[in-house]
Amino acid sequence: MLNRSIALISTSIALSSCVACVEEGIFPKPLQYAVYPSQTIDGDTAVVRDPTDATKTIKLNLCGINAPGLEEEGGEEARLALVDILMQSQPHFTVYVVDRGDFSGDEHNHAEIFYLGQVDGQEQDIFVSAEMVRLGHAVIDEQTVDKCFNVDVLRELNS
Repeated sequence: MLNRSIALISTSIALSSCVACVEEGIFPKPLQYAVYPSQTIDGDTAVVRDPTDATKTIKLNLCGINAPGLEEEGGEEARLALVDILMQSQPHFTVYVVDRGDFSGDEHNHAEIFYLGQVDGQEQDIFVSAEMVRLGHAVIDEQTVDKCFNVDVLRELNS
């Protein structure tokens, strides 16, 4: 419980940092996405409705983590954990796009996803990548973690 509280405090500070950077024009504004969990591909990739065109969907790869593929041990459990997390975020979650793919084929957006959740009876922003690691369904991805806005929150979970 203490680890989750520390991680959530760090996430709140990091999210406040993101908001400040957005207000200063450093980051693009976060996007509100409608939940589309039936299209969760695996434990680190989800499909969401495009907020600018409800007829389109966008693949989002959770920044900084790697979950087992569906054919690997723990893959289906990781996918179901991500579906569960996204369902808790009803009706929306906030996305900070870290880098953009080409929207075709295998390339897709890497993003940090947050949702407003309850922790110890208080509403707090939950960092989905950190939550997947904390729950044991994903590990830190050393190839992408440094691209994340909240790299320190993820690195702290690894220590």
